[in-house]
Order: sequence, then C-alpha cells, then structure tokens
Amino acid sequence: MSAVQIVCVVIVVIATTIGIAVFARACFTIGARMAVGRAAAPERLRPVGRRLVLTLGALVGHTAFKGRPFIKAAHWLVMVSFPLLFLTLVAGYGQVLGGADFALPLIGHAAWWAWVVELIAWLSAFGIVGLTILRWRMTRAGRAAPPYAPDSDGGKHPRTSRFAGSTSAQAKFVEATIIGVVACVLALRMLEHAFLTASPDPAQRALASWTHFPLTAWTGPLLAHVSTDALGNAILIVATIKVVLSMTWFVVVGLQPSMGVAWHRFLAILNVYARREVDGSKALGALQPLMVGDEPLTEATMDALEEAMEAADSGEGPEVRLGVGRIEDFTWKGLLDFSTCTECGRCQDLCPAWNTGKPLSPKLFVMALRDHHAAATPYLRAASALGVEPDDVTEEMVASRPTSGGLVGKALGMHDGLARETNLGLEPGTA
Repeated sequence: MSAVQIVCVVIVVIATTIGIAVFARACFTIGARMAVGRAAAPERLRPVGRRLVLTLGALVGHTAFKGRPFIKAAHWLVMVSFPLLFLTLVAGYGQVLGGADFALPLIGHAAWWAWVVELIAWLSAFGIVGLTILRWRMTRAGRAAPPYAPDSDGGKHPRTSRFAGSTSAQAKFVEATIIGVVACVLALRMLEHAFLTASPDPAQRALASWTHFPLTAWTGPLLAHVSTDALGNAILIVATIKVVLSMTWFVVVGLQPSMGVAWHRFLAILNVYARREVDGSKALGALQPLMVGDEPLTEATMDALEEAMEAADSGEGPEVRLGVGRIEDFTWKGLLDFSTCTECGRCQDLCPAWNTGKPLSPKLFVMALRDHHAAATPYLRAASALGVEPDDVTEEMVASRPTSGGLVGKALGMHDGLARETNLGLEPGTA
C-alpha cells in the first residue's frame, strides 16, 4: 500500500465514521419529532400493495410536475442519479481500500452498466445545472411579475419570488454537492479509461474501448502521456474526494434535520405512501370534519362536546380542544408534511392570495409550523418523560436529558398538504 493510498484510507475512514454517526443521530431525531404527533388513521398504511403501486408510480412518473416538462425532466434525472450513482460511491470505497483497478463484482466491467453510469451522470449534471440556473433567474431580481394583466386588480400588486423566505444557502449546498459528486464520477471514468489503456495486462487494455466508456473515452488522448502510477494515484485521490463530498453531505444534512431540500429524498417516499386518497386522487374536495380529540364533530356528538366543555370549565375534566390547538395535535402524517417541505414555493404558484400581493404565503406558513415543531419537540418529550405539563418544562430540564439537550433553543415534498385547514385554531405563540 503506497503512501498516497494510506493517507486516502485514513481520510475516508474518518470522514465515513463522522458522516454515518451524525446522519444516524438525525434519523433518530426525526423519528422522535414524528412521535410527538397523534396517531394517524390505520388506513394511512393500508392496503400495502395498492399504496406501494401508487408510490412507485408517483416517484417514477413524477406526476406532481404536470405543466412543467423541463423541471420534471431535470428533477427526474437528479432523482434517478441518487440511487444509481450510489453504487459508484461503493466503487469509490473499493478503489481507495483495494486499489485503483478495483471494479464492482458482476457489473463493474459490464458494458450496459458503463452506459447507465455515464449516461445518467452526464444527464443529471445538465439537469442540476439547469435547475440551478432556473432558481438563480427567479431570485436575482428579488421580485416576480404578477400572473395577471398589468391593468387588472391582481396585476397591480407586485409579488416576491416564490423562493422568498427560503433558505437559499441550503439549496446552493445541495446543488454544489450534486455537481461535485457527478463531476467526480465522470472524472473517475476518464481516469479509469486512461489507466486501463496504459495497463500492461492485455485483458485490461481490451476493456478500454468506447463500448465500456461510451461518453468518456474521448478524453483518452488528453491523458495518454500520463504514467500508470500517476493515473492510479489520481484515481485514489478523486475517489477520496468523492467519498468526502458524500460524507460532508451526510454531516451537513445530519446537523439540520429540518433541511427538507435534502431530507425529502427519504421522507417523500413515506409521505407519498401514506397519502390520504388510496385511489390516487389529490387530497382535495370536501373539507375534512373538525376533530375533537380523536372524534369528528357532528350533530350526534354536540351534546357530548358541551358536557365535556362544562366539565373542563369546572375543573372536573381535561381541557377540550377543537381541531389543532398545539403542534402535538397534528398527526404524525401532518408533521411529516412539514418536514418534507423543500421550500421551493410551488405551493405559492397556486395560491390566489400570494399571487395578488396579499400578505399570505402557504410556504412560509408551513415553514413556521415546521420550525415550531422542531423547537417544541424537546420540551414535549421531556414533559412526557417527567410526567409534567409542557408549559412547566424548563431549558434546564430539557438539557438534563442526554438525547434532547442539543436541541434547546434551536429552530431547525409535502403531499397532502394542510388537509385539515378548518382544524387550525392555533393558540397565540404556538406557531
């Protein structure tokens, strides 16, 4: 093992250990946040077969991007690159630990796999660059033209970009990470082609053909003068950079469990699976009934409600809350909606109030609920563990709990959205 490889191995081991540890901790944090919500209806998870089919169709077909063909294609390519190019990360570990000539078992030297990797890498690179340019164009002026005629009532009101209020630094980080990882994949393919071309082994030289490097073999003449040792070291270094980039993403995302622009890669799958309508339709139509605890408010339950309120007023019964009065009154599915928000602002494109310059933003509303959920969870969990009311929990009590202390004072692709808007009766200061 050369000195270069030893250094690369040490860097990769340290980066991976930190990245996996931080990311795993964030997974537990998100799980704990969802646990403070009420239980959703059992039908949210059944029937399994039908829901799996709907989820697969929504993800593969990108059905939520109707009317936006370019964005749909670009986002689809970036999405597909994530699981497919994950295997290139595995190959990168193999190259760092096993040497520059490492290849994945069974598929590493298969021509079809080479075509898949290079085609997806190039197309996803164009896709993420296109999405980055689109976001930049929509935010550079700071404002957007109203979608109505200038002489109409709606057209007289200016509106901000749909990205206004979004955490642009998070979007830029995700974009830069994807571009960096894809660039490393393509650079490795170019270096591997040159390495095989210079190999003394005839079997390896035979692999250095356009059938195995369809979109990167053109760089062969540019690297023809580089020695085999130098090419091997370059492969080790680029593979290390690729691993470090990936683990940096794990660390940054792990430190920010509310970073929906990154976490929606995972949370959106469960969110789409647990959709309200099993027939595949949107969660629109008639409003959902106002809930009193776990029961819908109907004419038949009005008398029971009045009795419960009288008992609460006299101190003989628990507090009665109509709909959602506190963050813990949402179901775990509703809380998952908030955490899956990518801050893209597409919901605002369909909001008449926002489009006509009114001071209402569905995106900022959801973001406020998400951040309040993150800030309130440690206190709610501490109250549950200590058997006291959440209002009685102090920061010292939260900090004394080893799994919650780090969240004190921190405000860290929705599907159904706010399916129960009529239930929102948030008390002052709770959102």
